Amino acid sequence: MSASQRIDIAFISLGSGDRWLEYDCRRFPFGGRSAVVVRPPAPRPDGAFVWRARFFGAFPGFDEEMLRRGYWLVHVDIADLFGGSAAMSLWDDFYAFLTGELGLRPRPFLEGMSRGGLAVCHWAWRCPGETAGMYLDAPVCDIGSWPHGASAEIWSKALSALGLTVSDWRSYGRNPADLAPALAERGVPLALVYGDADTTVPWHENGARLAAAYRAAGAPIAVWGKPGCGHHPHGLPDMAPVCDFLEEHCKEG
Repeated sequence: MSASQRIDIAFISLGSGDRWLEYDCRRFPFGGRSAVVVRPPAPRPDGAFVWRARFFGAFPGFDEEMLRRGYWLVHVDIADLFGGSAAMSLWDDFYAFLTGELGLRPRPFLEGMSRGGLAVCHWAWRCPGETAGMYLDAPVCDIGSWPHGASAEIWSKALSALGLTVSDWRSYGRNPADLAPALAERGVPLALVYGDADTTVPWHENGARLAAAYRAAGAPIAVWGKPGCGHHPHGLPDMAPVCDFLEEHCKEG
């Protein structure tokens, strides 16, 4: 029995079938949260997959292109965890499940839109050998840019999730912008998309700092800027160049 066949059997065992767009999927509880696994029409033999951090189903261009290329798509809900320790603990458990019980390949591509960038960068920094590459789209890279200045409710949730207070948050050292040099030195490939008119997560305060660190280190990076585009819509009209870059520079560990 091939690895792909074993993964299919494990996938079917997750529960009753469902559909996401035209794809077969399974939705199930995991760690007290909701999770979803989407099967590609023609899975790659190696069980490679994309791990989406937040906003499952929104702006799905990257997801659909990677599904067409044979990558599984997975997601576990980490809403209101802001990439903090609870999110990382859940991701560690989900990763063990995906690569153990489900049998997927140990090195996924991580996808982080907006605040999803917090979780993606933090996990890739902790687990560079288990990260094939990152696709970040208008990512939050500094909590001082966002959610600071957002609603009081969101800011309070962020501080709580990160174990910070209103008096010590400026000393937080695990912003993606802080981790960028280490990510670059560890060779985690980065595909970065942004809108230059984004006022919600301004480019120069966020993604530009990742790009600068990567370029300084000579690390694998590709950047697509969208003139006149705000925080939405995410993605590009054609996501193939982003997927091509990640496949070409896939970090094998």
